[in-house]
Amino acid sequence: KGKGYSQPIGGTVLCSVHNKQRSANAVMDAGNGTYQCRPDSECKGGNKVKAAMCSFFLEGRCTKGESCSFAHSQEEIGQPVSDGTCR
Repeated sequence: KGKGYSQPIGGTVLCSVHNKQRSANAVMDAGNGTYQCRPDSECKGGNKVKAAMCSFFLEGRCTKGESCSFAHSQEEIGQPVSDGTCR
């Protein structure tokens, strides 16, 4: 509070940048109807991106689903890793 951020009141909301649920006091209004992490409260691992294909997925054996730190399609290469570790 007091830092000039427009934020939702109470509960949790989805960070549209990292695709993670965050407490309402850790996000700010992105100006387009979504919310993003405040600059002083970014998700841990938010800078990590999927840089390579998942060899287990290619073999039909990946059990991590969306939490896998490797890409399951070419379109996922360069996308943020969704590891669910927000502070």
